[in-house]
Amino acid sequence: MAKSRLSFYGRCHRQSGYLLLEVLLGLLLAVVLVTLVFRATGSSAHSFGRLQDELQLQEARRHILTQLEKIICYDAQRVIRLQENGQITCSMIDACKRVTIYSDKQGLYKKTRKNNGTGVNPVSLEGVVVTGWRIQRCSPQLLCISFNLSRNGRQLQVKRYLICYNARIADDV
Repeated sequence: MAKSRLSFYGRCHRQSGYLLLEVLLGLLLAVVLVTLVFRATGSSAHSFGRLQDELQLQEARRHILTQLEKIICYDAQRVIRLQENGQITCSMIDACKRVTIYSDKQGLYKKTRKNNGTGVNPVSLEGVVVTGWRIQRCSPQLLCISFNLSRNGRQLQVKRYLICYNARIADDV
């Protein structure tokens, strides 16, 4: 009986060194796996950030063009004036309302003047920079608008032709 206790104690005692080695190998394997997981998720997060920036640029393009189409193509009634500094001024269907669209401080803005006051609202989305704002009259009812959008180093060039259904375009000379 004493012999079996001694051999059991000897067996456990000999394996304790191996237990330490197994724990160290397990920790090393865990460190390697964690490193691989962090690298994979870091690449995915970077790709997700680029995709998110691209979607934000597309959303900004859609938002700006929708606003411009509504103002210039449908709501403008009288003469649309194109000024040398890139401003568009429209007299709206509502006779007492004038809207001026202009580029300032890397954004696009809409200034509305009514009989009772004036207000300025952004047309571009926050976080997206608008540069290279250009307007060109192609015909008495056709207008070419081009601009660049950028966000976190990504850029999108936009060029659109707008048909003014209710108004004629005149250059401000």
